[in-house]
Amino acid sequence: MQTLLGFHLQRNLLLDSSNSTIQTFFLLAIWFEKIPDKTIVWNANRNNPVQEGSRVVFSASWLVLNDHKGQTIWEAKPASTVSYAAMLDSGNFMLAANNSGYVWESFKNPTDTIWPTQVLDLGSVLSSRLTKTNFSRGRFELHFVNGSLQLNLVAWPTLSRYDYYYSSRTYNVNPHESGYQLVFNESANIYIVKTNGEVVQLPSWSAVTPTVDNYYRATLDFDGVFTQYAHPKNASTNQSWQPVRSIPENICLAIFNDLGSGACGFNSYCSIQNWRPSCDCPPGYVFVDPDNRFSGCKPTFPQRCDVDHGLGDPKELNEIREFRDVDWPLGDYERLAPYNQTV
Repeated sequence: MQTLLGFHLQRNLLLDSSNSTIQTFFLLAIWFEKIPDKTIVWNANRNNPVQEGSRVVFSASWLVLNDHKGQTIWEAKPASTVSYAAMLDSGNFMLAANNSGYVWESFKNPTDTIWPTQVLDLGSVLSSRLTKTNFSRGRFELHFVNGSLQLNLVAWPTLSRYDYYYSSRTYNVNPHESGYQLVFNESANIYIVKTNGEVVQLPSWSAVTPTVDNYYRATLDFDGVFTQYAHPKNASTNQSWQPVRSIPENICLAIFNDLGSGACGFNSYCSIQNWRPSCDCPPGYVFVDPDNRFSGCKPTFPQRCDVDHGLGDPKELNEIREFRDVDWPLGDYERLAPYNQTV
């Protein structure tokens, strides 16, 4: 079996530097076990990691994750009675009824990753993680909706999403000609199947020749790029996942909305380096979160006209610099909905 289900260490948090008090947090997760990099491909409690002493409770009614205080953090509660649970060789964790029919399965409840033999039905959603090491819900989503695969920027931390920046455009007014499944087959090919059975390759999705010597996965990464990766099965410690193909080709140019902060966040600019988006701040600005280059940028100078209590010349308080080959079209505001703020 290539995958395991269990508690996976997410991070250690230093609570008190004076006495080196460290709090350990875990995710209930599925990961690739047979490679040095124990890559997580599914998790239940991405927004609520739990501490030591937490438990998973299985019964005829549900599968429940309780934290160390006994509070329910996550549950899989199907409508039918559960007879048993199993981790399949495919990596799909399922709950089954007495007739062996699946009443819940991880393949139908994905987080940010799919892998071979997994099929996404209409209405399925992938949500990126917030950063490379933070598994919380992030700023990008993949929706298989209205017959098409779409990638959307989200008005984080709300659930409101903007117009798509990539679409497979496989919707058709004739339902028989419209997409209804996104398939990741055993041969590691990813495609859309229409209702009439026709197979459609994703636009801008380069052709590849998979090999049985590799593991494969496809992840909506924290930077908004949907990427298929390969990893040698007989891997040494210095080998890692290598990108095979990805969409969109240039997310910096693909995101072009009236609203939203683009791929990198407000006041930052995006460029492509080694096929991935790279975020930087203009002179006089720094990242809002120094540990997250996709958090946007903030100024290091005061943004007021009353500097020096009005004694200075306002014309001398600001400087306009030429910044070549950079553009900030549209995207001046966010739309946070639903959102409550206490003043």
